[in-house]
Amino acid sequence: MRTQKTIGSRRHVVTRFLVTTALLGSTFLVGLATTASAAPPYHLVLATPLPSTTDASGAALAVQPTVDIDNTGGNPDPGAVGSVTATVTTSAGSLVGTTVEPSTGGVATFTNLGLNELVGSYTLTFTDTTDSATPVNSAAISVTVGAATKLAFATATPQPAGAVNGVALSPQPIIDVEDSGGNIVTGDTSTVTATTSATSIAGATKAAVAGVATFSALAITNATIDTNVTLSFADGSLTPIHVAAIAITGAATKLVIVTQPSTVAVSGVALTTQPVVDVEDANGAVVKADTSTVTAALVSGPGGSSMTNNTKAAVAGVATFVGTEIIATPGNYSIIFTDGSLSSATTTAPTAIASKLVIVTQPSATAAAGAALAIQPVVDVDDSSGTVIPTDTTTVTATLTSGSGTIAHSTAVAVAGVATFSGLALDTPAGPYTLTFTDGPLTDVVSTTITVAAGAASQLAIVTEPSATVASGTALAVQPIVKVEDAGGNAIVGNTSTVTATVTSAVGTVTNGTAVVSATTGLATFVGLALNELAGPYTLTFSDGTFTTAISTPIAVSAGVATQLVITTQPSATVASGAPLAQQPVVKVEDAAGNVVTTDASTIAVKITAGGVSVTPATKLVVAGVATFSGLTLNALVGPYTLTFSDGALTPATSASIAVTVGAAAKLVIATEPSTSTASGVVLAQQPVVKVEDSGGNVVTSVTSGAATAAITIGAGGTLSAGASANFVAGVATFSGLTLTGTPGTLYTLTYTGDSFIVVDTAQIDVGQAQAALIVSSVHATYGRNFALKTTGGSGTGGLSFTVANGTATGCALSGTTLKSATAGTCIVTATKAKDATYAAISSTATTVTFAKLAVPGAVRIKFVTNSAALPGAGRTAIVMLIRKLTVHSVVSITGYAKGNIALAHRRAQIAETYLVQRLHVRVQLHWSSAASATQGVILTTKSQ
Repeated sequence: MRTQKTIGSRRHVVTRFLVTTALLGSTFLVGLATTASAAPPYHLVLATPLPSTTDASGAALAVQPTVDIDNTGGNPDPGAVGSVTATVTTSAGSLVGTTVEPSTGGVATFTNLGLNELVGSYTLTFTDTTDSATPVNSAAISVTVGAATKLAFATATPQPAGAVNGVALSPQPIIDVEDSGGNIVTGDTSTVTATTSATSIAGATKAAVAGVATFSALAITNATIDTNVTLSFADGSLTPIHVAAIAITGAATKLVIVTQPSTVAVSGVALTTQPVVDVEDANGAVVKADTSTVTAALVSGPGGSSMTNNTKAAVAGVATFVGTEIIATPGNYSIIFTDGSLSSATTTAPTAIASKLVIVTQPSATAAAGAALAIQPVVDVDDSSGTVIPTDTTTVTATLTSGSGTIAHSTAVAVAGVATFSGLALDTPAGPYTLTFTDGPLTDVVSTTITVAAGAASQLAIVTEPSATVASGTALAVQPIVKVEDAGGNAIVGNTSTVTATVTSAVGTVTNGTAVVSATTGLATFVGLALNELAGPYTLTFSDGTFTTAISTPIAVSAGVATQLVITTQPSATVASGAPLAQQPVVKVEDAAGNVVTTDASTIAVKITAGGVSVTPATKLVVAGVATFSGLTLNALVGPYTLTFSDGALTPATSASIAVTVGAAAKLVIATEPSTSTASGVVLAQQPVVKVEDSGGNVVTSVTSGAATAAITIGAGGTLSAGASANFVAGVATFSGLTLTGTPGTLYTLTYTGDSFIVVDTAQIDVGQAQAALIVSSVHATYGRNFALKTTGGSGTGGLSFTVANGTATGCALSGTTLKSATAGTCIVTATKAKDATYAAISSTATTVTFAKLAVPGAVRIKFVTNSAALPGAGRTAIVMLIRKLTVHSVVSITGYAKGNIALAHRRAQIAETYLVQRLHVRVQLHWSSAASATQGVILTTKSQ
């Protein structure tokens, strides 16, 4: 078994194994990583000879295409790994043969490719998405008619749905002989033969003429009546075709009405439900082969009547009438349907012709406007004798006989000839009204008088229209007044709801857009209502809950008070630092709705929103509400910036992003200061670097000639020797070997000139005497143990310090003069001795300190007293001696033995483990065994350091 535990403050892994006499096998999974290199840029090329430019549909091309997968040198590349796929470029048709060929040595060779298409011109497209993103197309290929392969029904002739036993099919089938692409093989004169699942067939063969076999006397005979048979057509080895489920019937004998016509009609108006009549055989089966004409006629009712649109040809044995009308005086009529010698069919219920409307329940004598009448009217649909037509289901409509207003729920559908209204209400001004009821051509009827009084509030009406003109954001000079009314326009007294004004068809807003209705007048008077809109004509919509809204007359809005800045012309998207923008910004002063305030003449300021150095010029005067900048320049480091435009309390505007690039040279800048302390006559440890920059601080890399020169500006008795000038490389001059010789204790200032610019260094150089060479003298360390750094050399009283960096080791770190490493390997150490009143500072060269692992010590054997787990004194001494050869990174295997006593062996191993890790926190692997051993105790084996 295997466990982990933590001892003290350090975590170490204790691996325990139960050792038995069995041999335990281990399996190791080794992962092999492979790296695929990127494919070179391939392109596809049709090799010569090019594929055939003609092809019979369904046949392989005489000259098969070969596609090269070429590299950039124009040669087939053996490294191509994909496959080439052929498709028809501009057709939904298909190909024959193998359409995908693998690349072999950079070449894909097709062997049996052909087009399966209608006659016409086509091209082939070859693609290889693995090796090339760009396909290649062939030249045009002219497809001609191929060899006959199949039969097909002629598209212009419907297939027979039914047949009368022993009677020629109608229509007779027409069969095309086609190639695989669907082309009629006009040279074909073979014979097409019809067969059927019925007993026999007559007229079963037909020779093709120009590839088309047109049957003329094909009939199914001796078939079982009222069954379905399958009709098949064959022609040698050509693919046959079939017509499934042809209904076989006897001869037509009778008509049957399957959809009865409407039982109520209006003279001269098409029947609401049109009749449908089947032509059937004696067994009641629809004769689907029948196309005869069925005629409808009246057989009862008053004389002088007639019908229109009363004939219909059967389709698959069914005559479906359309637009059939009865032209007759009021009465009841039956309809008979005839078709030659077939048995006729008569409607089961007569069709009644309506005459007039009669009010059987008068509406209420009084009503509130907009409220449903307490007594709803009931109207009968009668014939001329005054009898209700019980089959009538037409719609009766109520209208105002005279006066203004509308009616709610003004229609009712008759049920058994009676139209009962529900919810009918008059939305009219107060006063007397009558209702007129109508139903198509039927005679109208007028109700008794209904006196209407004011009803419930339902709508709004504008009493005082708002001003016709207003400045955006300014209160209307004439404020609107809105009345709450009932449906008839009567003012509602006592209402205290709130009316809201909004702009009818725009995205703007209004201010003070609500008004409370007066309970005494029913009027809502607005105060301070203003429109925040672009200049133009608008209307206001007034609303109040569910009431019908009211819309004002047009209001012409003009510009209001300035509130914001808006950029109408964005500055250039790119510009060189210090150069004027190619596209100068244009900024407008607008009111809250976005109107330009043409009276504004303020000044707009501009700055870089964040970062950068400056912009010039930083202000622009507004003219007629518009500030058009000129010569605007950004001085900034390379990168994206935005400009912010401001104008007092107005809302500022921020531009789109501007990418600043390097501009023209404008100054010389010290990039790296020289050492601030140096020994007289010794090369400066840190050499100065100067660069030529543009106005924004970007290095002008185009400066590649000339040199920068250093000179002493301040400090007596000093001279600069070798390295006082440095050539410009990509705008940067890096000095090398610059040496200052001067009086110890004196401070010196340098000035640099170059590319017509000059810069004076603000830092000073303190000159002192040179120290003796400083050397890191301790360079060999033990991995896993702290290491004390030591030096030799140096002069004076300046403090000593160290810096460290990882070499081949990781985790190199300092604590004062103590160095440690997280892994074996090297650390790079540099020692520095600070300056004092006499000597300048000095640093050693970067020195390699190596952390090496200790050698793995030999195994330690500790013998225990028989049947005892107490660690003997000699064992303690042996473990202490072993510890001197270990580090915290060591891994030690401890195995306990006790013949025949596994628990004692385990305990001995634990005792030795505890003694070891209490003195040095190493990682331990713990084992125990009851097998016989030369050492009846413990063996400590160091696995790694």
